This record gives sequence, C-alpha cells and structure tokens, in this order.
Amino acid sequence: MRTGLLAFAILASISIAVVSASAQDDSAAASGFANPVRIAGTLIGNGSTSAGACTTGFSNQCPNGDTCTCLTVMAARFSASRIGPGRANLFLTIDQTASFGALGDACMPVYGEIDAIAKNDSPSFAVWGAACTGSFGNLVSNGAMGLAGSSLFTTTGYATFQSTIKQSGRVVLKFSGAAQ
Repeated sequence: MRTGLLAFAILASISIAVVSASAQDDSAAASGFANPVRIAGTLIGNGSTSAGACTTGFSNQCPNGDTCTCLTVMAARFSASRIGPGRANLFLTIDQTASFGALGDACMPVYGEIDAIAKNDSPSFAVWGAACTGSFGNLVSNGAMGLAGSSLFTTTGYATFQSTIKQSGRVVLKFSGAAQ
C-alpha cells in the first residue's frame, strides 16, 4: 500500500510540474513578447517636399479631397541598436486638411514609411503620428512606429518616436521600443 501511495505522490508531483511549466510557456507565447529586445535609434537627413501624398507603403494615405504634402528624405543616416548603422529613406505624408488644435489648428496627422538598409537587418517601419508647428515654424512630430518587415525580428516590433523637421528640410528622428 505504501508503495502505491508513493508512486501516486510521485506521479501527482510530476503532473503538477508539467502543467505549471506548460501554463508558463502558454502565457509567454500569448503575450507575443516572450523574449523582447530593446531597439533604439536615430534617423538624420535632409528632405524635400512635394504636393500630394507620398506613394510608398504606409505613407500612401491622403483622404479624398484633403490637401497633403509629401516629405521625402533619401539616404538618411540611420543607426539602431540590434539593427546596426546604415542608410534609410523616410516618406512622410502630412495631411494639412485634417489639422487640429484649439489654438490655430497647428497640428496635422502624419503617415509614414521608413525603409532602412543597415548592417544587421533591412527593416521597414510603418509610421503614424502628428506634426505640430513650433514657434519658429519648424515641425515637431511624435507618434508610433510598427515594424512592417524584418529578417532579424520575425514576431513583432514597435517604437515611439519624436522628431524635428526644420523649415530647411532637415529631419532628426529618434525612436525607442522593442522587437522580437
């Protein structure tokens, strides 16, 4: 009888351990970020504007009847942790018709695409946010970036960004987030 109880106790202990480990694995997988890594970086370059929406990826958005401007920055300096240094193109559509803000409609929605070629990866990011006109006529832009394509990160990725777009076309964009 003692042998039967001992065997039952051992089996019960093993079963509880297996179920507990399985539940931990399932909860980590369900969150989508079991082993995320921090990504942070910058994009710095000079751009030019043209009338209408940009036509690349996520930046290709301008509601029918709205007035939009496309800011294009080609071969900007790009550097990001885990991704490495390289070059990137930024395409940013600014929707001027959908401006908002209680004091002068100084802010406008932005839709963008960043396509980078860097040492460890060639990611693309979909960008969404707002650009507001500052006191010196420069734009200050903040928002979020979703990882749209990557060979290094295959599950998910995101970052928040802040940038300054000077009247001269100079863009300084900083981002920070995580990817897996």
